[in-house]
Parts: sequence; structure tokens; C-alpha cells
Amino acid sequence: MTDPVVHIPDMADVRPAALSGVGARIDHLYHAIVRRRFAAVVRALGKHTEPGAVILDVGANHGRYTKHLAALHKGSCHVYAFEPLDYNLKMLRLVVGRKPNVTIIEKGLSNMPGAVELYVPYKKASRRYSHGSAHMSDAASPDALGTRTAPDVCKTTIQTIRLDDWASGQNLDRLDLMKIDVEGAEPLVIEGGLGTIDRFRPAIFAELIPGMPERVGKSVGDVIDPLREMGYRMLAADDALRAPREVDAWTPDARDYLFLSQ
Repeated sequence: MTDPVVHIPDMADVRPAALSGVGARIDHLYHAIVRRRFAAVVRALGKHTEPGAVILDVGANHGRYTKHLAALHKGSCHVYAFEPLDYNLKMLRLVVGRKPNVTIIEKGLSNMPGAVELYVPYKKASRRYSHGSAHMSDAASPDALGTRTAPDVCKTTIQTIRLDDWASGQNLDRLDLMKIDVEGAEPLVIEGGLGTIDRFRPAIFAELIPGMPERVGKSVGDVIDPLREMGYRMLAADDALRAPREVDAWTPDARDYLFLSQ
């Protein structure tokens, strides 16, 4: 007996209620422009870069990291912000679109180039999206795709590219820092960029949460193991990178990790 086919609606068909949509945009812009939640962690990351650094913000979302990364070393660094979701791109452009040292790449980084489906959780009652929790997945059941506060899910198509291909086409001559937060697709980003990472040995700051990479058939070990094989040190810390401590493996009391080339 086969499982019933589950219909997942397209994002274009799940339109938010007018007031809900306006409220969400105001809230997102306030948090992205006014609040400084990630300022401390970016200052800490700045200690691992120099003036003129090249930085990748992979999963730039609404630009809450991007704006601080662009301000490092008096604005002398260049930030490439990768974000494939249309709504997030609109917010990102409003937040950092006029900064001369930020280039927005309207694609996601993965291990294969092309078109893939991105699943966006939302709450059916309010029709309010959880754009920051949008993710790729191999799972067929929507029960595995939503979140506690946004249990329903819709889908949209995005374009992806490999870091190695992008770096080659960009004629990249340096890479100092990568921030990666892509809701479980971190192993795909690393896999598609092993050559570039090995060449430049950037500091890498990544969110690693067991259960999330499994959505794409991977695990946190698929980030940790290849970097450790390259000789990277692994440090666990809180979300402000206070008192980072070196660890040999993922630890349950940390979700953010800094990898430094030895």
C-alpha cells in the first residue's frame, strides 16, 4: 500500500492577509535596520579578518548580518550576500542595497547548480510566512517541513550555484570569512565549495543543528569532517562568540561554530 500523495501549495498561491503582510514587513525591516542583535558576533568575527577582506554572507536573509559585516574595518571589506528567496531579497535590498561594498547574489549556494524547490513554513490561520525558516528538503511529507510556530508549508523554486563555480567565474583572488546559515543546507554549501575553501582557508562561522541537515540527507558531520580533514580547528560558542572553546565534535550546548584554519 503506497502512501497518499501530499499536495504542497505553491508560495504564489498562499497570499498573506493584507494586514498580516504589512505588519510582517514593518517588523522585519525594524529588526533588520534598527536592531543590532548580531553586532557583537560580527565584531568578534572581525578579529579574524583584515582591512580589504572578502566576506561571504551565505543565507543573507534580511541583511541583519550583512549590514554589520559591511561595516567591518571602516567599510573596507567587500561582502557578497547570497539570498535566493524573493521576499528576503526585497528586504535585503532595502537594508543594504545602496552600500557600495555589498554585492547581492540572487542565488543560493549548494552542491549542484540549477533550480530546486525551497519550502517556506507558514501559519495557515494568519497566512504569515516564516521566511527565515525556508529550507531545502528531500522529505515528501509536510509534517517534516514546517516549524512549531509555522506548521504549514508551501514551496517555491530558487536557483542555486556551487561556490567553486561562482568563485572561478568571479576570478576570486581572496576569501577571508564565510558566515553560513541556510537552515540545514550547510553541508551542501561546504561540499560545493571544497576547492575554494581549501585554496583560501577562510574563517567559517556556521550554524549546526542536528536534525536540520537530515532534511537534505546529510548530517552536521558533513560540515565538520571535511573541514577537520583540511586542518581546521573547531570552536563552539554562544551567539555572540563570547569565550569560544575548542571542541573535537558537535556539542549539545552550542549551535554556532567557528572554524579556523591552523
